[in-house]
Amino acid sequence: MSSPRSTPSRRGAQKRGRGGDDTPSRRSTRSTRSTEPSSPPSQPAPLDSSPSGGLAPLPSSPPSQEQRQNVHDTSLFSSPAASRAGAALPPRVLEQGPPDGTEPSGAVTSDQPSGPQLVIWGTDVVVSHCKDKFKRFLAQYVVPSLDEDEMEGIDVKQPLYMQKLEEVAISADPFLNVNCGHLKEFDANLYRQLICYPQEVIPTFDVAVNELFLEKFPDTNLEQQVQVRPYNVEKTTNMRNLNPEDIDQLITIGGMVIRTSNLVPEMMVAFFRCHVCHWTCTVEIDRGRIAEPTLCRNCSTQHSMALVHNRSQFGDKQMVKLQESPDDMPPGQTPNTTMVYAHNDLVDSVQPGD
Repeated sequence: MSSPRSTPSRRGAQKRGRGGDDTPSRRSTRSTRSTEPSSPPSQPAPLDSSPSGGLAPLPSSPPSQEQRQNVHDTSLFSSPAASRAGAALPPRVLEQGPPDGTEPSGAVTSDQPSGPQLVIWGTDVVVSHCKDKFKRFLAQYVVPSLDEDEMEGIDVKQPLYMQKLEEVAISADPFLNVNCGHLKEFDANLYRQLICYPQEVIPTFDVAVNELFLEKFPDTNLEQQVQVRPYNVEKTTNMRNLNPEDIDQLITIGGMVIRTSNLVPEMMVAFFRCHVCHWTCTVEIDRGRIAEPTLCRNCSTQHSMALVHNRSQFGDKQMVKLQESPDDMPPGQTPNTTMVYAHNDLVDSVQPGD
């Protein structure tokens, strides 16, 4: 028997395949392969504009000057596109001016420094801008009218909160009550940041007011730093309408006090000591939690730090239970209740029935 390779039909087919005319698919394949090694690396291959044609790799070109500038000027601390409340915010791109210090044509000059700025992660709060805006508010805001309980000893022609800081220096009571309605009238964007990000903005306000206080009253020594206490938020939320969207936001609720607890000590500054080398350190409370150190920085011993209670600092805390107001309660419904906490000098400021 002859092998399949020696049959006439297969030999003829092979000859026809070798010597016959190329089909269009073979021609296109051969032409593509033949052009690849012959073309220099710097010459890009022509692109096939047909829908079925293959896409040749695009040549790599150096980025333009504008693209390089945008890459280098983007802050490492830029905030994400979505805020905590779910509203979309435009991304913050911080651009840098020309190196010679000249302003480009059509640019708007600003007193803020150019270059990357520190932005708190998850927010659109720039720390330096927030401090400067609040300082301007304290130093420049003149109230058009005051209530009768706020008129005593206040000159309406002078900045209101500078007079309140003077009262703080005289009375040594380190608390500054800020009307949120005044803040919204002066700077609506700063008011929005205060409502949406109070845990980040209020400490920034504290730093700003203490810097301004030391600048205006350098000879005054207070036992504690001045704290900002905002009040009179524009929107009052019904206790029944509280939902997860209100978490980590500054809200105002109304109700009746039905119960208050006794004073409870709350640790503010924890004192730790290493039981190996007796090295000590202190840790401040952060949002209700104290991060216990797991490593001694002196002897590098793991889990050797022990809490010393009598060297730690404590503050006062009181639980206040609020009940829904009868005016806000639907007929036939059980009143809702919620728990709030009063700290330090605010304890015992309300009584059941208020």
